[in-house]
Amino acid sequence: MLTNTGGVFSIALTLAIVVSAIPATALFAIFAGVTSGIPTGTLQTFINGLHFAFWVMAGLSLISTVIAALPTREHELAAPGAAVEAA
Repeated sequence: MLTNTGGVFSIALTLAIVVSAIPATALFAIFAGVTSGIPTGTLQTFINGLHFAFWVMAGLSLISTVIAALPTREHELAAPGAAVEAA
């Protein structure tokens, strides 16, 4: 379930970053596969937006990896049903 959520979140965040700097008519043409009438600057802006979105996702992945590697607290390692002493 979390994998699916992560995938949906990454697509939504990537599209939000990419579409923020490009006119709607150019986006429709790019997603339709028609790039012949689009100025080169607009296409470069689209590619730069994709690069920025991928860097943001790489940063989030790195932060998530560091958080996941942090040691857990001792009471979380106790056997299920075992009493945990108050600290």
